Amino acid sequence: TGGSDAVVNRWDVSAPYPSPQAEQIRDHDHSVLALVPIAPGVLSDCPTGGFVSGCMDRYVRVYNSEGTPVRQLEGHEHGVISLSWTHPQDATSKPSLISGSWDGTARVWDLEAGTSTILPGHENGVCVMGLPNGNIVTGSTGVQVDQAVVGYQLRLWQDGKSDLVGTNYAVIGSKSDHEGAIRSLDLVPHMGFISTSNDGTMRMRGQDMTAFSTMAHPPCQAGENFVYGGTVLSTGCDFVSCSEDQTACVWTGDSLTQTIAHPCTVWCAAALPDGDFATAGQDGVVRIFTKDPLKAAPPEAQAAFVAQIEEARAKAKASQNVTANDKPHWSNRADFQGKKEGQVQMFQAVREGRVVVLAAQWSVMSSDWIEVGEVAGSASGGTVDGVSYDHVFPIEMDSMGGGVVKYEIGYNNGDNPYTCAQMFIDKHQLDQANLDQIANYVRNRAGAPPPVLGMDAGGDAAGAGGMGGGGG
Repeated sequence: TGGSDAVVNRWDVSAPYPSPQAEQIRDHDHSVLALVPIAPGVLSDCPTGGFVSGCMDRYVRVYNSEGTPVRQLEGHEHGVISLSWTHPQDATSKPSLISGSWDGTARVWDLEAGTSTILPGHENGVCVMGLPNGNIVTGSTGVQVDQAVVGYQLRLWQDGKSDLVGTNYAVIGSKSDHEGAIRSLDLVPHMGFISTSNDGTMRMRGQDMTAFSTMAHPPCQAGENFVYGGTVLSTGCDFVSCSEDQTACVWTGDSLTQTIAHPCTVWCAAALPDGDFATAGQDGVVRIFTKDPLKAAPPEAQAAFVAQIEEARAKAKASQNVTANDKPHWSNRADFQGKKEGQVQMFQAVREGRVVVLAAQWSVMSSDWIEVGEVAGSASGGTVDGVSYDHVFPIEMDSMGGGVVKYEIGYNNGDNPYTCAQMFIDKHQLDQANLDQIANYVRNRAGAPPPVLGMDAGGDAAGAGGMGGGGG
């Protein structure tokens, strides 16, 4: 697994709960958003296999099965957010690595030589998938024009068709049937692939990109959900999708069979060989789900999971209920006389430029309100797209067509402002160069401490990019 902490963790998921962890890999300078395994024999430096990582620091890194780095591939101009493999039609040929980036390109790599062929012309973030017939499918997140994101589409590429210098691949087809940014692609054996989107759907497709089934997430309070990732389970007929509304949905065909709540946004889902699947949450936790009662976690672990969900819901509800708008101003507290010693009253106040809710108690002796402190979850808090935050700040961005587009960004106390800013950029498909400015704005408004550089704020932050659920 890879995360916004710039760390790759390796787990023995076949062992009893909890899963033992191998030594962490800390070679990355930014968030790790994509991982794929290397089969034995594909690369001379990895005779027993290994894995490849895609990082927001622009690099593709290759590791052997022991976790030792053997290659670092350079070429992308922004963060690498998706990885896959080609399917050679010649039995003597080895598969090539495919990478997708926030720079608007995909690349097909010869790992032995360290060279790549470019698949250009995409709209910002690119997710990639190699198809069994030898073709490559890519999906884009779109570009912002005025107050709308447009241009997101699927493209089908074929080798040997291009007349352009620098690439052997040419587009032989495209599809624009999603109504939002395309977030991820995953192979469906013997059928085709699935695509997920900000339009709240996961669509099953043939190898020609034709959609023959649509799985729509139930709308959340704010409307359609962003579906960040999807995967097909090893059973071949069950699918899992994950979304912004803090759920993973299990589908049989196009029928929703189970909705699994989480205490946070679910960025990614991955199928395991035994029919189980794993989810990766915004809280930095990987969770494995199974149908086999013999492999289920102990009752206390399951109870703790339920408690985390309830705690998250309670916090969200409290944040929604405690707002400053309907409270009297602290400066006018003399106008409100208490009725008894210790009576609690909430007031609206401004602290270091932030609108907060203060709790105060009435003192009969001093005939005044004594400040107790800020009410948790009230400081400039609110909701964005149905999700509650400790702070909600306005952001205005210049649009490509002229004028200004207004957004809101949510931030919770204790979060890394760079992680918050990156999620905001990914969600709205904004220019990655805005990362530092947005993160500093959030930190200054919220009074957050500086992030630990070299972690998810490390490296060339302004030039890196990412898209949640890109295959990590």
